[in-house]
Amino acid sequence: MVTLAWLTLVCCQSAGAFDNDFAISDIDFNDESFLDINAFGFRKSLDLKWHRGDSGWRIGIGSTTSDRAFMITDLRLRQDLSDQVSLNLDLRQDEFYAPIPSQQPVATLNIYPSSSLDIGFSVLASADHDKRQIDYGYAVSLGRSPGNYVRLSWLKLDRYWNEKNEFDDGYYERFGKTTMLSGFHELNPNWQIHYELEKDRPLRFVLDDQTSRFDYRSHDYQASFYYLPSAALFYGIRLRSMQVDKSLAQSLSMQNQLIDYQSADLFRVETIGQGYELTVGLRFDDFGESLVDALDASASYDFEFTTQQVYASLYHLYKSHQAWDLGLYVGDAERTRQYRIAGPDELDKTGTQSKLRLSWQYHSADQSSALVFSTSLNLDDLADDPGDGYGIYFQKTF
Repeated sequence: MVTLAWLTLVCCQSAGAFDNDFAISDIDFNDESFLDINAFGFRKSLDLKWHRGDSGWRIGIGSTTSDRAFMITDLRLRQDLSDQVSLNLDLRQDEFYAPIPSQQPVATLNIYPSSSLDIGFSVLASADHDKRQIDYGYAVSLGRSPGNYVRLSWLKLDRYWNEKNEFDDGYYERFGKTTMLSGFHELNPNWQIHYELEKDRPLRFVLDDQTSRFDYRSHDYQASFYYLPSAALFYGIRLRSMQVDKSLAQSLSMQNQLIDYQSADLFRVETIGQGYELTVGLRFDDFGESLVDALDASASYDFEFTTQQVYASLYHLYKSHQAWDLGLYVGDAERTRQYRIAGPDELDKTGTQSKLRLSWQYHSADQSSALVFSTSLNLDDLADDPGDGYGIYFQKTF
């Protein structure tokens, strides 16, 4: 029986904060979208290295439909100026179900007044040429990263919009605020916990015409658990729970959109030989959308998209700077869209989907930087539709 050596809980900075998109999301998936997201995402061992590091940046993009791609951008920089003062710069943008506006990084100044007491106070702010879109906030921490710490932060969104808006007559009737609880705890040499939970309080924005109104609230929680019995083997579980509730009331429509997404990913990664790494896993995704139009009942519907998939990949380092990676992904996907009144019921049970991913990696000598190019083959329709998209990602940790 394998004894427990490590258990790590890592939670990414979530993407749930309001993104200045004052519109109902235009959602689009195809049958293999969640297989594409899994296939073109960061390799599990690279992802573990990212979460265990303190600074780095990475970006990835992969095709999910003929017209759209999923994209993830992460920036995490840490710099100590002294024992009492440090600076952070953070950015995370995650697009997988609808386009969102580009985000600005958040800078943080951390001050620990006493070297004997690890209690810190922080000021957070985003920078933007348009002062209306500047966010700022505060945080208090017990302990400090990368050691044990717990941190509670508050961020007020578009703080100066009402007083700096010289472009139109839109204004916030109720400003949005983001609350985040995060921390890292090393309970003993073999146990680690890192978490980050983000929630947006309801906001209300009155549009330029003074009659249209936009309401928004959300939460986004992401977590990863890692169990490392040896240097050559680790197990992981990734969980995500996201909900976005937005409403747009205009003269000719009154729409409410509720998005609810749950995901679980379980995997095992093992070094099985000289330069070989084998990953096997199970993943479940459940994406739901409820759209209600109070003035047009025929446009109201409920959409559900679920995927259960099994996957395996084999990575091989064949030169000092190069590696190849093959991945197989097989899943059962089901999409349903049911209109509530006076509309057709659309049921699309897509059945089994499968793809083969082919990747090539070029990396630095110490493997702290990796550039990966990927393509995939549509195994369930090789004759008529063999090509199944492309992906590329880069990661740097330091």
